[in-house]
Amino acid sequence: MGRKTRARAPEKKEAQYQIIIETAKEMYKKSDFQTISMNSIAKRLNMEQSNLYNYFKSKRELWIAVRSSYREEHDKIIESIIENHNGTNLELIYKLATAMIDKMGSDFSMFLFLFVAMIPPSKSSGPIEESYDFRHGFFHFRDIIEVAIDDGELKVDDIDLFTYQLWSMIFGEIKAETHLKFKAKVIDPINNGDKKLIPRENYRAYALKTIKDFLFKNATYKPSF
Repeated sequence: MGRKTRARAPEKKEAQYQIIIETAKEMYKKSDFQTISMNSIAKRLNMEQSNLYNYFKSKRELWIAVRSSYREEHDKIIESIIENHNGTNLELIYKLATAMIDKMGSDFSMFLFLFVAMIPPSKSSGPIEESYDFRHGFFHFRDIIEVAIDDGELKVDDIDLFTYQLWSMIFGEIKAETHLKFKAKVIDPINNGDKKLIPRENYRAYALKTIKDFLFKNATYKPSF
């Protein structure tokens, strides 16, 4: 067994903090989060469990730190698209939906952590949780939809219902595409006789067209993208 890991200087502690997060990510990709303990993570890092608690006060805190890391990566993608966009708000909404499907479809762990997995329970909150903004990705779309309505590009009766409908279409596409991706590798006792799964690319093209049609249906003009 190698030498136990201990961080001293702030730079080394920050570096070790990131190593712990990336290690946890890799472990979560391969196993159910609920089955992974702080002790198993510490062992993977060749670290005393007590030292791991110097970085994260609980499994809940580590989970939030991993989620925050995914959130930062996700937000950078969204912010970059918004900053570099030249066009209508409807085009931006569609572009963001496509980017989200592209990213989450290739990194399902990010999708699970950001939008599906339940946060582990804890008797008290720690410093990471207290400083974390739990604002859902749903609101990225709602904000832009609100601008599109104000600018006269969209006409909807209820912005929240409209946004949830769009969100469910994006969410459902990612879930369905993941099913198509892994179905061939897993024996499904319920649908074992299903041999007519369509290619993921075909389904994605269909789903994106459906999203586009939904936007066009509620547009106040005839979009051309």
